[in-house]
Formats: sequence, structure tokens, C-alpha cells
Amino acid sequence: DEGRVEDARALLRGWDPARLPRALGEEAAFLAASIAEDAPTADRLLDEYLKNFPRGAHRRAATLALAKNRYAGGDYREAENLLSIFSPGIERDALGREGLVWRGLSQMGRGDAAGAFQFLISAKEDLDGSADEEAYYLASAEAALRSNKPQEAVDALKVILSRHPRGDYAPQALYAMALSLETMGRGADAAAVFRQVAQRFPDSYE
Repeated sequence: DEGRVEDARALLRGWDPARLPRALGEEAAFLAASIAEDAPTADRLLDEYLKNFPRGAHRRAATLALAKNRYAGGDYREAENLLSIFSPGIERDALGREGLVWRGLSQMGRGDAAGAFQFLISAKEDLDGSADEEAYYLASAEAALRSNKPQEAVDALKVILSRHPRGDYAPQALYAMALSLETMGRGADAAAVFRQVAQRFPDSYE
């Protein structure tokens, strides 16, 4: 809870990771970054962790967290640069798969939707059937739609809606499906899907 987090922050403020045994100092540095009270502090501590422990046990997690902060701040190019450590075809853990999705989103964020779509397609083997597949297929659909490939967007969205009809991304997927159909000139079908969004997910912001 928040009280314990505050206690941990207070305790860590009294520690200098450089004066601790290296393994313990690394853990303290990563923990301090993980529970930082604001984004600028988290960025600073994550950056310090990566500089001080370039081969640390939490290097990938720290890189992903820092990249997500950069993405949230609109620095998509820096986020993509950080996420270049995650590569299609070799990521087999949840952290790596999440990194692939964020790398595609960052590439799309800096304006290269076509490149992002191709990158995400190359990561399909890593992400299809995983716990991250909803986020993956939604990102792929968005990249396809922005690349003027509405049919490819529809194909990706169908996976979400067939496998995860009540999933976290189902409202967004259904809304994106309607936009894709509208882009394809299928106005009547798009209108029907828009109605489905309102009927199935009345509390959704979509």
C-alpha cells in the first residue's frame, strides 16, 4: 500500500547504492527507480541505474520502463532507440514481448507507421498466442490503418474480437474495425459496427 511505499522511499533515500555491496546496491538502485514518486525522478533514477549497472539483472526491465516514460512524454525517437534491445524472433518472456509492442508503438509515434507495421508483422511469431497478443494486434491494426492498409487492420482486429470478445481492448478494437470499414468505403457495415460499440460497451469512451 501507499504507506509502505513511502516507508520504502524514506529508507532508500538514506542509502547510497555506491557504498553497498554491488549486488545489493543494484537492487536498491532499481527499487528506488521503480517506486519513484514522479516521472522526472523515475527517469533520472532509471538512467542512473542503466549507467551504473549496464549489465545488471534488471537492465531490460529498467530500459523498458524508461522507454515507456519517454513515450509518455512524446519523445518517441528516444523511446524507440532504447527499445532496440528487443528483437523479433528471440523474445520468449513477457518483458521481451511487451518491449516489442512498445517498440512498434514508438516507431509509429515518430511518424513511421509503415515501418512500424512491418516491424510488428515480423514480431508475430513472438506475440501471437501470448498474454500480450491483444495489445500486439491492436498496435498492428493501428499501424496498418495509418499506413492505408485497412484490410490488414481488419484482419488484425478480427483476431482480437474472436479470441478476446470481452477483453481489455475489445471496445477499441470494435471502434477501430468501424473506422477501417469506413476507410474501405463500406459505410453501412461501419455504421453497424459503430452501433455495436454503443450497445456492447455503453460505458466505453469509444
